[in-house]
Amino acid sequence: MKKVILFYFSGTGNTKLVAEHISEEFQELNWETTVVNLEKIYSEDDMPNIEKYDLIGIGAQVIGYTMPRRVKQFVKLMPVSNNQPTFIFRTAGGVAAINYAASHTLIKMLRKKNYYVFYERLFSIGSNWIMKFDDEIMKQLYEATKIKIKIMCKEVIEKKERFYVTSFGFRLKKKFISSQAEISLPFLGKNLKIESTCNQCMSCVKNCPSKNIHINRGKIKFKSNCSACLRCVYNCPQQAIAFRIFKFIPLKNGYNVKQSLCQSGDFQEITNGKIPPFFEKYISDHRE
Repeated sequence: MKKVILFYFSGTGNTKLVAEHISEEFQELNWETTVVNLEKIYSEDDMPNIEKYDLIGIGAQVIGYTMPRRVKQFVKLMPVSNNQPTFIFRTAGGVAAINYAASHTLIKMLRKKNYYVFYERLFSIGSNWIMKFDDEIMKQLYEATKIKIKIMCKEVIEKKERFYVTSFGFRLKKKFISSQAEISLPFLGKNLKIESTCNQCMSCVKNCPSKNIHINRGKIKFKSNCSACLRCVYNCPQQAIAFRIFKFIPLKNGYNVKQSLCQSGDFQEITNGKIPPFFEKYISDHRE
């Protein structure tokens, strides 16, 4: 039986959900699967023996039009490969063209280590930044995503190459925007504050993927290595973490992708008139 290992980074659940579905689909196709949360890997000693796998998948959400720093740190820890087949899967709030090029840097890093990167795909379920999608829209995106996952797994097994093609000018523009984001986003934590409702349960300290939150003289403090995933904001039991300035970034009522997808009520078909143009092609064309 052939083996695939799936590494993922998921701030608030979207990418984890996609990784779980990818694993299930590979198992349906008689592949042995291993799913690894890459944020648990901080040194080469933590790295599984990936040489024994026939296929490698790496997944993460798009943040600032690029892949999170934590994922790039993980790739730096990966051993030099002997041309192992590797595919990239990403999640994003939007299926806009600017997110298509988000994995270019990651692909270059992997190829420098001699990984044979031959496939990438972008999935969208919901957004945890600024704009909350309607639950019914999220369900439509989720159903479309599950179909695309089935297509992706078959194409990956067949070693079919797939990349998002963008113009040189567009890539240059994206590179400029994402480079600015890479510089500024790590400092996002400095914009966070602790409200008086905090009971120091330490959930944020224990669960921060970048180890950006710590206790200093009995107070919760933020360093300058933020992943901008917003996990601490949404997962705080006391809702005690808030933005000082950029208050428009977090969703007012929080974000829980599984809760949104499991809202009571039957699945309702949404007419094209109610689907934002942004997502019409994603939902209707499963090749996208």
